[in-house]
Amino acid sequence: NIKNDEDIYILTKDRWFRYEVIGTKLVDPSQIEHIKSTDTEELTLFTCSGFLDTKRLIVHAKPLRP
Repeated sequence: NIKNDEDIYILTKDRWFRYEVIGTKLVDPSQIEHIKSTDTEELTLFTCSGFLDTKRLIVHAKPLRP
């Protein structure tokens, strides 16, 4: 149910990081080009989805600075 402009918080052992969702995609497992490296800092979340986990949900988010 994640949507564009929602915040994602990541906690490491040292600090919190905040990201804003800039896009989501539902793709086939073979479409790995959606999780490639980028030239800018970006968070990419990749998880199973769809009937019997036949799809992959990809969430892209940009960092928000305090």
